[in-house]
Amino acid sequence: MDCEYVQSLYSFSKALQLYPGRRISKSESEDLCKILTSSVGAVILTPKGLAVAEDADALFHAELVNRLSIPWVSENPAPRKTLAIVEGG
Repeated sequence: MDCEYVQSLYSFSKALQLYPGRRISKSESEDLCKILTSSVGAVILTPKGLAVAEDADALFHAELVNRLSIPWVSENPAPRKTLAIVEGG
């Protein structure tokens, strides 16, 4: 990702994996292991010259809102589609 506040990106998902959107409880939200097992991925931010790490979080969130202008979460699974690539000669 070409965002200056992102140090690393990690994906925990598989192709066509369905996420039921299970909410985690307050007690689970304090357990990093439980949070990561319920997540599709993780982003590690770097403050790069900012006074506080929260500034990097706020700037990253604003960048995501600017880039993801369409809803990415769907209540229904996406229909499967077939793509054929034909090489012309």
